Amino acid sequence: MRHSGETPAACAPRAEAFRDADDDRHFRDVVDAIELQYTLPSFRAYKSAVLRQLDLRPGDAVVDVGSGLGHDAVAIGALVGPTGTCVGVDLSVRLVERAQARVPAGVGNVSFTVGSALDLPLAPASLDAVKADRLLMHLDDPRELLAQAHHVLKPGGRVAIVEPDCATVTITSTDRAATRRFTDAWCDSFRHGWIGRDLPALARRAGFADLVLTGHLVTAQGFAEVDMLLEVSRTVARIEADNGPGPLTAWLATLRDDVRDEPVRATVTMFHLTARR
Repeated sequence: MRHSGETPAACAPRAEAFRDADDDRHFRDVVDAIELQYTLPSFRAYKSAVLRQLDLRPGDAVVDVGSGLGHDAVAIGALVGPTGTCVGVDLSVRLVERAQARVPAGVGNVSFTVGSALDLPLAPASLDAVKADRLLMHLDDPRELLAQAHHVLKPGGRVAIVEPDCATVTITSTDRAATRRFTDAWCDSFRHGWIGRDLPALARRAGFADLVLTGHLVTAQGFAEVDMLLEVSRTVARIEADNGPGPLTAWLATLRDDVRDEPVRATVTMFHLTARR
């Protein structure tokens, strides 16, 4: 039986929501998750580092694949200037509409289009840079996105791919067994929860060169942030849905702010690969 008032949709992993963001059951959850992440200083810091290492220049033509609400595409547009362009591509019609609506007035070099990461609506060898952030983990075959990026980049063009390795999650809890059970379940809710560690091999096989791999630690503090970032409550509800509250529900209670001397802290490592065609 289900508990804590959780409905089947509420218990569904966020990975499912991101794969079908236009579904009414998922859209608000996806938007809230994206907006919460941008409130985290460590998240914004890694986003800035990704754009710095992509080495964008005035006049560059760039695509942001899996552009979400458009935060990064707008930032890229500012870096490439009025003579450059950034196109955000996302499979979600509703996210593309939201992203287009938030482009600042007078900014004409940023646009968004609905499209698949596996069939980019772009001409071969037409781009200076491609960025994809936390997208490969959701795809059936991540190799296809790398092949698409290679196809649309000019010779010497740059790619930046960012993916978490969900096995790197840490949570400040003394109950190691329960923490491991949660982190394993959360990691396994994604199609490719370990993909961060595989990025160099995937890029080499796609034909990229000059590979540079770096890492960024995203941190959350306090139960509300940790729960939103790692969907802890939802994952515990899903694990224990059949038998009712159990050991993980008890573990979850120990993470709440009102029973701790120090706020709970969580981290996840983002693997960041840059390379050239």
